[in-house]
Amino acid sequence: MKSIRRFSLLTILGLLLAFPVTVFLCGTERWNVKVCSDPQVKVLFQNNSVATHQLKTPVHTTINDLRNMTVPGPLAIHTPRFVNSQAETNIWEIDGTLIEYKWENGATGDDDYHLIVRDSNGKTLVAEIPRQTCLSATPQPLRNLIAQARVAFDAKFSGSAQAAGTFKFTNTKVRITGQGFFDRPHASASAPNGIEIHPVMKIEFLN
Repeated sequence: MKSIRRFSLLTILGLLLAFPVTVFLCGTERWNVKVCSDPQVKVLFQNNSVATHQLKTPVHTTINDLRNMTVPGPLAIHTPRFVNSQAETNIWEIDGTLIEYKWENGATGDDDYHLIVRDSNGKTLVAEIPRQTCLSATPQPLRNLIAQARVAFDAKFSGSAQAAGTFKFTNTKVRITGQGFFDRPHASASAPNGIEIHPVMKIEFLN
Protein backbone atom coordinates (compact mmCIF):
# COMPACT_ATOMS: atom_id res chain seq x y z
CA MET A 1 0.00 0.00 0.00
CA LYS A 2 2.81 2.38 0.82
CA SER A 3 4.39 1.79 -2.58
CA ILE A 4 1.06 2.48 -4.29
CA ARG A 5 0.56 5.72 -2.35
CA ARG A 6 4.14 6.73 -3.12
CA PHE A 7 3.55 6.04 -6.82
CA SER A 8 0.32 8.09 -6.80
CA LEU A 9 2.03 11.01 -5.10
CA LEU A 10 4.90 10.92 -7.58
CA THR A 11 2.41 10.82 -10.45
CA ILE A 12 0.57 13.89 -9.16
CA LEU A 13 3.82 15.77 -8.60
CA GLY A 14 4.91 14.85 -12.11
CA LEU A 15 1.70 16.28 -13.56
CA LEU A 16 2.10 19.49 -11.61
CA LEU A 17 5.61 19.88 -12.95
CA ALA A 18 4.58 19.07 -16.50
CA PHE A 19 1.59 21.43 -16.56
CA PRO A 20 1.17 24.83 -14.92
CA VAL A 21 -1.35 24.84 -12.09
CA THR A 22 -3.38 27.44 -13.99
CA VAL A 23 -4.10 24.87 -16.72
CA PHE A 24 -6.45 23.12 -14.30
CA LEU A 25 -8.38 26.36 -13.78
CA CYS A 26 -9.33 26.64 -17.45
CA GLY A 27 -12.59 25.35 -18.87
CA THR A 28 -13.62 22.13 -20.58
CA GLU A 29 -16.86 22.49 -22.55
CA ARG A 30 -15.97 23.31 -26.19
CA TRP A 31 -12.93 24.92 -24.61
CA ASN A 32 -10.60 24.83 -27.60
CA VAL A 33 -13.22 26.70 -29.64
CA LYS A 34 -13.77 29.17 -26.78
CA VAL A 35 -10.11 30.16 -26.76
CA CYS A 36 -9.52 29.80 -30.52
CA SER A 37 -7.07 26.92 -30.22
CA ASP A 38 -9.11 24.49 -32.34
CA PRO A 39 -7.93 23.25 -35.77
CA GLN A 40 -10.72 25.19 -37.50
CA VAL A 41 -9.64 28.55 -36.07
CA LYS A 42 -8.14 29.21 -39.50
CA VAL A 43 -11.60 30.39 -40.65
CA LEU A 44 -11.04 33.57 -38.64
CA PHE A 45 -7.94 34.39 -40.68
CA GLN A 46 -7.62 35.85 -44.14
CA ASN A 47 -7.33 33.17 -46.82
CA ASN A 48 -8.12 30.57 -44.14
CA SER A 49 -4.45 30.60 -43.16
CA VAL A 50 -3.23 31.03 -39.59
CA ALA A 51 0.26 31.52 -41.02
CA THR A 52 -0.74 34.90 -42.45
CA HIS A 53 -1.29 36.29 -38.92
CA GLN A 54 -3.95 38.46 -40.60
CA LEU A 55 -7.42 38.21 -39.10
CA LYS A 56 -10.64 38.83 -40.98
CA THR A 57 -12.04 42.34 -40.73
CA PRO A 58 -14.64 42.49 -37.93
CA VAL A 59 -18.27 42.64 -39.06
CA HIS A 60 -20.42 45.18 -37.22
CA THR A 61 -23.70 43.67 -36.08
CA THR A 62 -26.27 43.99 -33.31
CA ILE A 63 -27.02 42.00 -30.21
CA ASN A 64 -30.48 41.27 -31.60
CA ASP A 65 -29.11 39.92 -34.90
CA LEU A 66 -26.76 37.57 -33.05
CA ARG A 67 -29.59 36.38 -30.80
CA ASN A 68 -31.64 35.52 -33.88
CA MET A 69 -29.00 33.28 -35.48
CA THR A 70 -29.86 29.61 -35.79
CA VAL A 71 -27.87 27.06 -33.80
CA PRO A 72 -26.38 24.83 -36.54
CA GLY A 73 -26.48 21.56 -34.59
CA PRO A 74 -26.48 19.84 -31.22
CA LEU A 75 -24.01 20.98 -28.58
CA ALA A 76 -21.88 18.62 -26.54
CA ILE A 77 -18.73 19.00 -24.48
CA HIS A 78 -16.42 18.49 -27.47
CA THR A 79 -18.53 19.80 -30.35
CA PRO A 80 -16.10 21.31 -32.89
CA ARG A 81 -16.48 24.76 -34.40
CA PHE A 82 -19.50 25.12 -36.67
CA VAL A 83 -17.72 25.97 -39.91
CA ASN A 84 -21.07 25.90 -41.72
CA SER A 85 -22.30 28.87 -39.67
CA GLN A 86 -21.31 32.49 -40.13
CA ALA A 87 -21.77 32.89 -36.38
CA GLU A 88 -18.59 30.97 -35.54
CA THR A 89 -16.60 31.83 -38.66
CA ASN A 90 -16.72 35.60 -38.36
CA ILE A 91 -15.31 38.17 -35.97
CA TRP A 92 -18.14 40.39 -34.77
CA GLU A 93 -18.30 43.91 -33.41
CA ILE A 94 -21.24 44.99 -31.24
CA ASP A 95 -22.17 48.11 -29.32
CA GLY A 96 -24.13 47.99 -26.10
CA THR A 97 -24.16 48.75 -22.41
CA LEU A 98 -22.18 46.64 -19.99
CA ILE A 99 -24.52 46.15 -17.04
CA GLU A 100 -22.94 43.31 -15.01
CA TYR A 101 -19.65 41.46 -14.79
CA LYS A 102 -17.88 38.92 -12.63
CA TRP A 103 -14.75 36.83 -12.47
CA GLU A 104 -15.53 33.13 -12.78
CA ASN A 105 -12.62 32.32 -10.51
CA GLY A 106 -10.86 29.00 -10.43
CA ALA A 107 -12.74 27.82 -7.36
CA THR A 108 -16.10 27.95 -9.12
CA GLY A 109 -15.49 28.48 -12.83
CA ASP A 110 -13.08 28.58 -15.74
CA ASP A 111 -11.33 31.85 -14.80
CA ASP A 112 -13.10 33.90 -17.50
CA TYR A 113 -14.47 37.38 -17.01
CA HIS A 114 -18.22 36.97 -17.58
CA LEU A 115 -19.80 40.14 -19.02
CA ILE A 116 -23.47 40.90 -19.62
CA VAL A 117 -24.12 43.43 -22.38
CA ARG A 118 -27.54 44.94 -23.11
CA ASP A 119 -28.88 46.78 -26.15
CA SER A 120 -31.28 49.74 -26.17
CA ASN A 121 -34.26 47.37 -26.31
CA GLY A 122 -33.23 45.42 -23.22
CA LYS A 123 -31.91 42.38 -25.11
CA THR A 124 -28.84 40.87 -23.49
CA LEU A 125 -25.82 38.90 -24.60
CA VAL A 126 -22.96 37.26 -22.71
CA ALA A 127 -19.35 38.07 -23.60
CA GLU A 128 -16.35 36.42 -21.98
CA ILE A 129 -12.65 37.23 -21.67
CA PRO A 130 -10.41 34.23 -20.87
CA ARG A 131 -7.37 34.42 -18.63
CA GLN A 132 -4.02 34.82 -20.41
CA THR A 133 -2.63 31.61 -18.91
CA CYS A 134 -5.41 29.67 -20.66
CA LEU A 135 -4.24 30.81 -24.10
CA SER A 136 -1.00 28.87 -24.52
CA ALA A 137 -2.30 27.08 -27.64
CA THR A 138 -4.07 30.12 -29.11
CA PRO A 139 -2.34 31.41 -32.27
CA GLN A 140 -1.13 34.96 -32.72
CA PRO A 141 -2.32 37.64 -32.99
CA LEU A 142 -5.40 36.26 -31.22
CA ARG A 143 -3.46 35.41 -28.06
CA ASN A 144 -2.19 38.94 -27.62
CA LEU A 145 -5.52 40.54 -28.52
CA ILE A 146 -7.44 38.51 -25.92
CA ALA A 147 -4.78 39.21 -23.29
CA GLN A 148 -4.92 42.93 -24.09
CA ALA A 149 -8.71 42.91 -23.73
CA ARG A 150 -8.32 41.48 -20.23
CA VAL A 151 -5.71 44.10 -19.35
CA ALA A 152 -7.99 46.87 -20.67
CA PHE A 153 -10.87 45.57 -18.56
CA ASP A 154 -8.70 45.46 -15.44
CA ALA A 155 -7.54 49.01 -16.09
CA LYS A 156 -11.11 50.26 -16.36
CA PHE A 157 -12.48 48.34 -13.39
CA SER A 158 -9.86 48.47 -10.68
CA GLY A 159 -9.86 48.89 -6.91
CA SER A 160 -13.30 48.31 -5.41
CA ALA A 161 -14.72 47.85 -8.93
CA GLN A 162 -12.34 44.99 -9.73
CA ALA A 163 -13.99 41.85 -11.08
CA ALA A 164 -14.72 39.37 -8.29
CA GLY A 165 -16.55 36.10 -7.76
CA THR A 166 -19.96 37.77 -7.52
CA PHE A 167 -21.63 40.06 -10.04
CA LYS A 168 -20.87 43.75 -9.94
CA PHE A 169 -23.10 46.32 -11.59
CA THR A 170 -22.23 49.13 -13.92
CA ASN A 171 -23.74 51.22 -16.71
CA THR A 172 -20.88 51.50 -19.16
CA LYS A 173 -21.19 51.92 -22.91
CA VAL A 174 -18.91 49.46 -24.68
CA ARG A 175 -17.89 48.24 -28.09
CA ILE A 176 -16.91 44.59 -28.02
CA THR A 177 -15.12 42.65 -30.75
CA GLY A 178 -14.75 38.88 -30.82
CA GLN A 179 -15.86 35.62 -32.35
CA GLY A 180 -19.38 34.29 -32.15
CA PHE A 181 -19.69 31.13 -30.08
CA PHE A 182 -22.65 28.89 -29.35
CA ASP A 183 -22.93 27.80 -25.74
CA ARG A 184 -25.78 26.09 -23.98
CA PRO A 185 -27.87 28.83 -22.33
CA HIS A 186 -26.96 28.63 -18.67
CA ALA A 187 -27.78 32.03 -17.17
CA SER A 188 -30.75 34.37 -17.09
CA ALA A 189 -28.95 36.88 -19.33
CA SER A 190 -27.92 34.30 -21.94
CA ALA A 191 -29.25 34.72 -25.46
CA PRO A 192 -32.08 32.28 -26.27
CA ASN A 193 -29.86 30.54 -28.83
CA GLY A 194 -26.88 30.52 -26.45
CA ILE A 195 -24.69 32.67 -28.67
CA GLU A 196 -21.92 34.64 -26.98
CA ILE A 197 -18.95 36.77 -27.92
CA HIS A 198 -16.28 34.37 -26.70
CA PRO A 199 -13.47 35.16 -26.60
CA VAL A 200 -13.53 38.94 -26.51
CA MET A 201 -10.65 40.17 -28.66
CA LYS A 202 -11.12 43.85 -27.99
CA ILE A 203 -13.18 45.97 -25.61
CA GLU A 204 -13.56 49.73 -25.95
CA PHE A 205 -15.20 51.92 -23.33
CA LEU A 206 -17.33 54.59 -24.98
CA ASN A 207 -18.58 56.65 -22.01
